[in-house]
Amino acid sequence: LTRFKEEAQLLAQFEHGNIVKVQDCFDENGTSYFVMPYYDGKTLEDFLKSKGGKIDEETALKLFRPIIDGLQEAHRKGILHRDIKPDNIYLVQTEFGGVNPILIDFGSSRYETAQHTRGLTAIITPHYAPIEQYSATGNQGKWTDIYALCASIYRCITGNTPPEATERAVGIELSLNNVSVKLGKILDKGLRFQPEERFQILDSLVDVLYHNKPVEIIIATETREVTKFLNYEEPETDTSDRLMYAFILVGFIGFIYALNIIAQLNSKIETTKQESLDKEFSENSSQKSDLNQSLFEEDRLAVSRNVPLDKQQPTVYNNPTGDFAKPNYSYEAPKYPDYQEPPYYALPPTPSEPQSTKVDVQQVYAVVEQMPEILGGISLLNSKIIYPEKAKRAGIQGRVVVQFVVDEVGFVTNPTVIESVGGGCDEEAVRVISSALFTMGMQGGKPVKVKMSIPIRFRLS
Repeated sequence: LTRFKEEAQLLAQFEHGNIVKVQDCFDENGTSYFVMPYYDGKTLEDFLKSKGGKIDEETALKLFRPIIDGLQEAHRKGILHRDIKPDNIYLVQTEFGGVNPILIDFGSSRYETAQHTRGLTAIITPHYAPIEQYSATGNQGKWTDIYALCASIYRCITGNTPPEATERAVGIELSLNNVSVKLGKILDKGLRFQPEERFQILDSLVDVLYHNKPVEIIIATETREVTKFLNYEEPETDTSDRLMYAFILVGFIGFIYALNIIAQLNSKIETTKQESLDKEFSENSSQKSDLNQSLFEEDRLAVSRNVPLDKQQPTVYNNPTGDFAKPNYSYEAPKYPDYQEPPYYALPPTPSEPQSTKVDVQQVYAVVEQMPEILGGISLLNSKIIYPEKAKRAGIQGRVVVQFVVDEVGFVTNPTVIESVGGGCDEEAVRVISSALFTMGMQGGKPVKVKMSIPIRFRLS
């Protein structure tokens, strides 16, 4: 009775769509009761039996994704379920014909904290309970639920239960012959006999199952979590290792110091070069200024002596660089009396560019005087629908809205999905619409293009 009340108190903490709810709890007639919603459905174990004992990997992973979300919520509150199995997973029918998995029976659950996990009762379900649950003092934690969760996935996919933990203790190995390579690696790690070798948290399991992260990377990132689980101190580093680390550190510091010295030397060399260039430039500028002043004085004297410029003797200057400003002489060309201006010929006018011809692109109407209609009616269109198997297995239903254009002769062009449900239904809706024929849309007595949209409904019978 005490355990019964504890389960009610635990479940009252949760408001999660994939964990069973408790609405009320009371004592009456010398016992206790708690009130739960009515769920219309069946257990996962019964569902597997109705499917021949197993299901495919894709369907199994879709079913377990909500269960993992609910279990993560329990782990965040520090609660271990300790009895996960297909009989404790309930598939509830939804109003749209799908299923919603719910984790039930928290009667074996306990808090994970140290004061609660010391002396836990040894509650086991063969084939789903890990080795630490066979002892009341076993070190149980999140890895315990992860083992049972992976064992349940293994049962769904292979149709068989994994060997009991006691059987694996004597060398019986886990068979993964009917499992894909990727999922086989994941289940192999989740079902390891030693607790510290499994996934330590559900986030790691989610990463490899649903986010395509390699198992090897998860193993490396969980090393610190495993160390905490084992509760041991890391061994002290050997003396030879310490010396090696010291030499590496000293060498690294020396390398950084050498780089600093080289950088300072390079800076001094660059500064010296710049100062030398600046000095040389200053000297050349002074020489050029003196030379230009001398030329100006000679030209001024020549003009003052009234010597015609064209009669002056050229002056040879000693200019080693050849780079100085020459005097700007003004010169007026002689005029010849017999010179005549050449006749002026006007250039022909530039031919004008040909005017662009406008292309009349036919308009696409949304509303016309006479709208197109489906030949055979909407019932003929619905009769062509083939429900995708993928959508059936996933319980997907709803409506897909396809937008398209009916051309001048009644054919469908440019079909596009504007409201989707997935699961292959979108592609089937486009196929059905593309195969339809329509009457012509008329505007002003002429056939025109008309944009339309039609919903295609998918319902599971």
